[in-house]
Amino acid sequence: MKKISLFITILILFTACEKEMSITEFSDFYDQYEPELRIEAFLDAGNPMKSIVMVDRSIRVDDTEIFSGFDEENPWQDSVGLINRKLADSTAQVYITELNSGKVIPFVWTTIADSFQYRFWTDEESLLPDSFVTKIYSAFKPEHSFSVDLDSDYELMVISSKFDKIISARTKPVSPVRILKSDFTEDMNDTLFFNYGEDNFLYWLSDIEASSYYISMYRQRQDSRDLINSNPGFSLEISEDVALGYIFFTPLIIQGYYELTIHAMNPDLSRYYITSLPVDNPKVTNLRDRDGKPVMGIFGSYSSVTRIIVMN
Repeated sequence: MKKISLFITILILFTACEKEMSITEFSDFYDQYEPELRIEAFLDAGNPMKSIVMVDRSIRVDDTEIFSGFDEENPWQDSVGLINRKLADSTAQVYITELNSGKVIPFVWTTIADSFQYRFWTDEESLLPDSFVTKIYSAFKPEHSFSVDLDSDYELMVISSKFDKIISARTKPVSPVRILKSDFTEDMNDTLFFNYGEDNFLYWLSDIEASSYYISMYRQRQDSRDLINSNPGFSLEISEDVALGYIFFTPLIIQGYYELTIHAMNPDLSRYYITSLPVDNPKVTNLRDRDGKPVMGIFGSYSSVTRIIVMN
């Protein structure tokens, strides 16, 4: 009984003591850290005009300038665009070259380059997120249309006068996945039908080099497109050349229309996406400066396939 009383007393003491602390009080732990150049470049072999290159810098956690100037009551929603503009190097020169032909694709700074959506719950009893916010960010996009040769390597070149660096990397695209019917023959239809309440699986084949995937699913409504799920996917190796991937539609996927996209990632991007190592580790990043030193980030490629899912 005395042990229980002592435990309760200690618990009260710890939970009753609160102190607001500034992150700058811990600056001794990272006082020597200097912000670094970071590049994330993604070549979309399935839809090349969706390829994107982001050139920015890392930050110190005590960098109060970066996190100033937005609503502290609602920082996440208000800060994304502001931080994006403060960190990005919009003056960099960015090129991707198809090495088989020597064709150079210039990339240009684009204010509205892409967007992402995050979701949250306002109704505690809702099984699915019931509120969504879409945020737009800036980056480098292709200056003109081009096609991707799956048999060619591609080289990224970033010239940053802001960081006084020239960065390069090479990667090779992979083929998109091939959606399968229930009899495991290829399904070429753009719309796939399933019955709610059944064990609904979707299978696909991919090249063995593209055996990791990123899968996103949006619910299509009359006036909105809402993110339902986004997660990595992995495959079962069924031969030396082919892998089998799949997704299970849980009972949370209720009746309605959905947009499913499967991104087959090449080895460079897969390694970067699933690793637990730091993103500037030479085993993770393929970016190098002129001295051969690793640079934080990645130049990778994926091929995307999109299908409309009808859950009856």
